[in-house]
Amino acid sequence: MTEGSQITDGATPGTVEVTGGGKLQLTNLNNSYSGGTTVTGNSTLLVETDSHMGAAGGGLTLGDATSGGTLETPHSFTSARNVTLGAGGGTFQVDNSPSTTTLTLQGVISGDGGLSKSGDGTLVLSGDNGYAGNTTVSAGTLSISDSTNLGIGGTLALENGTTLDYGAEGDYGGHAITVAGDPSFHVGSGLFVSEAGQISDGTSAGTVEVAGGGALLLDNTANSYSGGTVVTGNSRLFVTDDRELGNATGGLTLGDATSGGTLFARASITSDRGITLEAGGGTIGIFRNDTATLQGKITGSGGLTVDAATGMVILTGNNDYTGNTIVTSGTLSISADDNLGNGGTLELGNGTGVDFTAGGTYTHPVTVAGIRHSM
Repeated sequence: MTEGSQITDGATPGTVEVTGGGKLQLTNLNNSYSGGTTVTGNSTLLVETDSHMGAAGGGLTLGDATSGGTLETPHSFTSARNVTLGAGGGTFQVDNSPSTTTLTLQGVISGDGGLSKSGDGTLVLSGDNGYAGNTTVSAGTLSISDSTNLGIGGTLALENGTTLDYGAEGDYGGHAITVAGDPSFHVGSGLFVSEAGQISDGTSAGTVEVAGGGALLLDNTANSYSGGTVVTGNSRLFVTDDRELGNATGGLTLGDATSGGTLFARASITSDRGITLEAGGGTIGIFRNDTATLQGKITGSGGLTVDAATGMVILTGNNDYTGNTIVTSGTLSISADDNLGNGGTLELGNGTGVDFTAGGTYTHPVTVAGIRHSM
């Protein structure tokens, strides 16, 4: 149902209450009622701009004690209204129609209920929010710039194909995260984000996919997600312990068809995970004089870059990746020719070294640049 008439206050401030389980669209830009808007009974209110919901000071309530409520929009706009989520929860459906749509909520979101994000558009939360329920992203993108945007407790549930966008660098935590399928953790280029929330599987096995070209630090050794970790878009993933990459059976994929991915170890680590290097290639980096020991099988069509500072990367697996192995800093340690994969050249940069820890025949071609190529 569409209501195009102007809605104003009567003798006292008035509220628009949407009930009945259907959908109501408000279309009048001059709506000025000041008592706020309430959507309950699993009903939906469709608007295309904030002014459709009356005076700017009027709040928005989604859901009541026993039912939910939805605000839907196909157009981008920003709202500074305060939002209350009833125990039944509230949904923001942001639809990319006819173009990419972003709904930005700057007001405070409070209440006992949870917040759900649906639709393939983007929902931006920027308030210091106090709602107590979970936050569920079933489609599209949720963008936050601080952990307080997600309320005071509750779990952040990321469903298959969704994206969590970190809009600002900094330390995030205080909310457990569940992943189902292949959600993306997007950190923009130039940003460094630390995520301390425990990440576990949701309704199905979940993957942590790091994208956006920035840097993400996973900082919880209780992470247990089982779908593996993927780093693409020339992004960097930092860990201090292999357990931060989730269940030990989950693999690690670096790069995709057109871009690379980097795993940086902030302390000495040992990992038995299988690693896949896609065509864009993968980098293993470490700080200072630490050591990263990779005991799992490394496969894929891409190359491996070792950026070990003054430390060492140790390869022990029977690897079959087909790209080159490039050492840009530090030392690469190998004990057999097949540690270097199936074919490809070992390229040693200026000041780097390769440590042969076992005798035998090594057949990969080697190129050297500069000085100090310890062998």
